[in-house]
Amino acid sequence: MLVLRSRLNVTDDQREQIRGIVEAHRSEIAVAARPVVEKRRALRAVVTADAPNESDIRAAAADLSGALGDAAVLAARIRSEVFAVFTPEQQTLIQESRTERDDAVDGFLNQMAEAQ
Repeated sequence: MLVLRSRLNVTDDQREQIRGIVEAHRSEIAVAARPVVEKRRALRAVVTADAPNESDIRAAAADLSGALGDAAVLAARIRSEVFAVFTPEQQTLIQESRTERDDAVDGFLNQMAEAQ
């Protein structure tokens, strides 16, 4: 991510615009993040229990998925506002970087599957 940041050459004006967007959504971010953190901790607790129970794990995971969905909707809204701040060239770099990261993850997963 740091490599992408240096490649983007974000201007001071863009940086300020992005800060403003994040600041405008600060309370929404906090409201969306808190349940994710709490429900992730609850899932971790049932996964690491001395006697893990599959139904408890599945229930906690399902509970977490709802909170993640809410946070993802907010993240998508904020992302679209931030993305509009970038030039078309910067947007292309961001999209290429995402594709490269996805390819790297896919490669790792393929290696793991082949190792079995």
